[in-house]
Amino acid sequence: MLLAHQYNINADTAIGHRAHPAYQSSVDKSGLPGKFKAWIYQHGILPRILWPLLVYEVPISTVEGFERRVSWYLQRWLGLSRSLSSIALYGQSNILRIPISSLNEEFMVSRTREVLQYRESSDHKVSQAGIEVQTGREWRAVDMAQSWLQYRALLGAVTLGRTGLGSSMTPRYDKVKGKDRRALIQEEVRASVEEERSSRMVGMRQQGAWMRWEQAVERKISWVELWKAEPHPTSKQIVLLELTVPWEDRIEEANERKRAKYAALVEECQRNRWRARCHPTEVGCRGFAGQSL
Repeated sequence: MLLAHQYNINADTAIGHRAHPAYQSSVDKSGLPGKFKAWIYQHGILPRILWPLLVYEVPISTVEGFERRVSWYLQRWLGLSRSLSSIALYGQSNILRIPISSLNEEFMVSRTREVLQYRESSDHKVSQAGIEVQTGREWRAVDMAQSWLQYRALLGAVTLGRTGLGSSMTPRYDKVKGKDRRALIQEEVRASVEEERSSRMVGMRQQGAWMRWEQAVERKISWVELWKAEPHPTSKQIVLLELTVPWEDRIEEANERKRAKYAALVEECQRNRWRARCHPTEVGCRGFAGQSL
């Protein structure tokens, strides 16, 4: 980090060649199926982006911008609508879950791991050095996670859903140390990110409708299932519209004439696997609309 400041290495310069859209663009132009491109992102691009994000002081707002670019490519590769929320890609409480990780979530968990390594180091010189991890905002994810875990330890065992009291055993924060304690805090940070996603999804009336489903079966798709899935055939649609202004007593005749005029074009489009239909519209010269309206 000091070396970066010494040579005036900017964070965007250091990670630009990895997180820049051109990096994903090279994968996009590879000619591979979209599901394989998504796999390359998960196991190839994401780890390479995370490492420089941890080495240099990168604000979380910059990471959110990178995630928006990545989401655009993932929607393109998986054949999803651009209006689809990114929560459908990264949410772990969704009815249908796909094996893709969020760049923002992984960045927060990695930063949390770094903070805990300094705070809870076995070397007292490191733990008492007061090292601060800079993220561009007031970093409270670790403190909030620890406060929530301490509250759960005071609350004790509770009933979850229809299960009985004490049926699910979870380790207590006040009784674990070392690696287990760090794992609990990281899981709590992930849970806070997922809770934020759920609160955003509740405000979406159409895309968040699945949260009101009562008997829907949850499913998590693996990479093997994703690879075996057949690509959904895309179809193009065209609608031929033409407005005619005939005399009122010749409206039906004008409609038949226009349909016969474009019949050959409609058949040619259908042979090329287009969904084509002709819809002529007539409005009389005196202002009376035909039945086609």
